[in-house]
Amino acid sequence: MNGKINNKGMLQIKRAGKMKAQGCPFTEEEYCGDQCPLFGEPTVSKWMGSINTDAPEREKDERYWDLSLCKKTLLFDVFKDERRK
Repeated sequence: MNGKINNKGMLQIKRAGKMKAQGCPFTEEEYCGDQCPLFGEPTVSKWMGSINTDAPEREKDERYWDLSLCKKTLLFDVFKDERRK
């Protein structure tokens, strides 16, 4: 999956060839993004794309990223964080 956090903190995922903002399933006004206390920081995946967190930890590979959200963790093979550091 291809995604990014844009410079305003909004999560966008590539769908049908275009980056699309992701809405929050719990509010009608908000988008999914870093304004939410349940929005995690992107991390390099410890399991190289495996959703099985009991899998043996492998050498970290920056080709795979995890992003924890309120109800699930998304796995990305292309990810960019455009927020200012």
